Order: sequence, then C-alpha cells, then structure tokens
Amino acid sequence: MKVCVFVIWIVFAIATPLAATAKCVDTRVQSPNPGPYPVRFAGISGVNADDIWAVGSQSTPTALETLIEHWDGSAWSIVPSPNAPGSTGTWLAGVAAISTSDVWAIGNYSVRGRLRGYHEVREHWDGTAWTASVEVDDVSIAGISSVPGDPNSVWAVGNRYMNCGYQRCPAQMMEHWNGSSWVNEGSQDTGGYLYGVLSLPNDTMWAVGWEENYRGYLGPTIRHRAFGKWKPVTQQGMAGDSTPVGVGGTSDANVWIAAYHGHVGGFVVEHWDGATWTKYELAHPANTSITAISVGSSSDVWVAGYHQPTGYGGAYYPYLAHWDGFTWTYNIRSPIGGDQGSIDGLLDLPTGVLGVGNDVPSNAPAQTLVAFAQC
Repeated sequence: MKVCVFVIWIVFAIATPLAATAKCVDTRVQSPNPGPYPVRFAGISGVNADDIWAVGSQSTPTALETLIEHWDGSAWSIVPSPNAPGSTGTWLAGVAAISTSDVWAIGNYSVRGRLRGYHEVREHWDGTAWTASVEVDDVSIAGISSVPGDPNSVWAVGNRYMNCGYQRCPAQMMEHWNGSSWVNEGSQDTGGYLYGVLSLPNDTMWAVGWEENYRGYLGPTIRHRAFGKWKPVTQQGMAGDSTPVGVGGTSDANVWIAAYHGHVGGFVVEHWDGATWTKYELAHPANTSITAISVGSSSDVWVAGYHQPTGYGGAYYPYLAHWDGFTWTYNIRSPIGGDQGSIDGLLDLPTGVLGVGNDVPSNAPAQTLVAFAQC
C-alpha cells in the first residue's frame, strides 16, 4: 500500500530558475451568451474531451442566476439549470463530471430578511435534466472534486459562518457525498476558508485555503486526508501572507498548489513530489491574481488568473502559465484581442488545456470565455 503523507515537518527545496516567455498556440472556442447581460464561468470539468461542462452565473434585470453550458465535441450549448427558490441571487462555483449521467455542481444563493447571507445550493445532472437542492446553512462553497473511479465519493469545500461573541466568524468546512447523502466532515473547528480540493484514488485528498481566528489572518492552510482522517500539513516554504487558492495533482507524489500573495501581489506555485516541496516564483505582470490550477502530469501543469496593469480596481486581463517539466512558459494571453477578462477555471486535456472565465469587450457586458491553449 502506498505510504501517505501527513507529516509534521517537510523539507523545502530552493526555487527553480524561470524561463522566458515561449511560443504557445491558443484559440478561442465560441460559446453562447444567454442574453445582453454580464456572465461569468467559474468552473469546468469533463468526462472526456467530448463531454465537458462549464458552470457559473448570468445577470438578469432582477437577479443573478445559474449558468451551465455543455460541450458535446463539436459545439457549446446552454443547458437549462434551476435557481434556489425565492433567492435574490444564485451562482455556481464549481463542477465535477463523473459520467455522462452523473455530474455535480455546487454554489451559493442569497436571500433577504431573517435568512440573509449566503447559503449552499447543490445541483445534479442525471443525464436528462439538472435538479437543485438547497440548504439554509450560512455556508460559502468554493471547490468540488470527485474521486477517480468512485462515483459514490465527491468532496466539496468552503466555509461555514459561526457565531463567536459579537461577530460572525468563518470556519473551514468539508462536505462528502457518499453515494446517498452529503455529510459534513473535516475541520469545522478551524477558523478560516478552504478554496480548493483534490480527490485522489485510495481515499486520499488534499484541501487548501487559509486559517484565521477572531483576531484576523493566521496563515495558509494545507490539509491531507488518508486512512479516513484529515491532518494538517506544515509547509515551510510558503510565505505567511500567502493564500492557497487551488490544488491539483495525479498522486500523493505529484501535488501542486497555487497560492496568492495577499500583501505584495503576485503568486507562488509549489510542488510536492512525495518527499520535498519545491517553490516556483513565476514571472508575471504587475498585480496578478491566480484563480485556478490544473495538472495532467508532473510535466504538464497550468495555472491561470488575471492581472491589472493599472492597479487593483482597474482593468483586468487574462494570465496563463504552463510547466513542461523543465521550464515555465508564462504570461500566455488568451486570444480575446484587447478585451479585458479573467480565466477562472481550467481543464487539462491530452492535447492542451481549456480555460473558462469571462471577457469584457469595450462598451459591452461581460461575455463567456472559453479558450484552448497548448505549448
């Protein structure tokens, strides 16, 4: 049986030198927009290259609503999706495609009045239609991942708001679909947020985010699950002000984490090979934020997000980078001309990567963005 990693201390390797920008090919894939109002994709997952789902949200004159589109190998199409009843807004944050008749999407909805705040919505595709179930749980959900080869095991992470004195405090949250119901599991006694989760065979998982208490930010969080138990991983190389936002990998000996530097801007990518962490400080334009990571192998890693040349709060443009096992190719621009935009979800394919998000043409609402890139 494979030895699982939930160590108390970890050796840290010196950062690897970076390569200059290299030539890559990228192509925009046409995707429909549901109307004349702003839209955004937040997540993507696929059963195979001809069965892919992208989820997010669309604005309407009265509320924010769910948006789900499907790729059948030749074209993207909008698939009707429900919203939480009575909500002032419903939006989807992630999707996990298990089979052609088994897909989960997770997100949040908001309401006014006594139940104000964010609550959880889960949507399921049975091969014919999407159906929704809602919770009144004061939860913000962020990531989802299905266990390879096990249709009865899906994990979702985020945070649950708790009462702590005179204020509401976030607590890290993990939920597990066991084939019949969703069950709360994990580190609900730890303050903070979880943003990304990676499910691997043999009941092993990774979750990343950051920890806080009622006094404020404490530092990055990395958690590993093996033999039915979640345990913290102490990682000595990541800066104390880093916020891990995504995790990807193919085994417990090939795990990649993307983290955002909250106070200084930019980001770092770290790799666990089963024994040692290696940190990569990627070159990037000013004010770059990372939003997604996707891993096909130890020599095929993609990270994506956006950068804001004029500073935070200004115009934003896509950022995309690729690791080929030797060097990073960075600042790959999606083919959207001079339009603003962001890449918020990644799906690694045998021939490249699909990135989804939105782009904002001049004097027009945000549109769906699907871009294919290969290096």
